[in-house]
Amino acid sequence: MKIRVKKGLIRAALVAATVATSGLARAADVHLLWVQAMKDHPVHRLMQAGFLNKCKELGYTCEVVGDPSATNWDIPATLP
Repeated sequence: MKIRVKKGLIRAALVAATVATSGLARAADVHLLWVQAMKDHPVHRLMQAGFLNKCKELGYTCEVVGDPSATNWDIPATLP
């Protein structure tokens, strides 16, 4: 009985390690683009900083794009 439990735990550990390493390998292939019309607005810059920090933590390739000179009057033109 004890041997079966040990084998089960070893199998579970190996599966967990395999899943974790495959997730890291796939993280290198993730490319995210954050599109924001008012890119230089102070509140938006805070959100972008959080987005970029999390991307770096996860190993993703991320970029923030948008019009740096956009104003509130430009927003309706960017919506579909």
